[in-house]
Amino acid sequence: MLPTFTVIVYDVYPEYANNLGILKKDSLISKIWFWTTKSILRNAKANITIGRDMQKLIDSKTNDFDVSNVIIPNWSDENVIK
Repeated sequence: MLPTFTVIVYDVYPEYANNLGILKKDSLISKIWFWTTKSILRNAKANITIGRDMQKLIDSKTNDFDVSNVIIPNWSDENVIK
């Protein structure tokens, strides 16, 4: 059994590197990195994200698992800045 842990997500890899063109989406490194990230997020008790868009991405990686994904914005008030 894995220990209980929470992940605070500031950046999402390999998507970040794929979008910048640093890694090709279909490369072996990207596939392994994607699988590893997904596995970590799915096994966490909770995942904390810093914004709406990142939470949508994390939700898509954990959609069939009993994981709590929450937003704690640390840069701005999301109710004021849209």
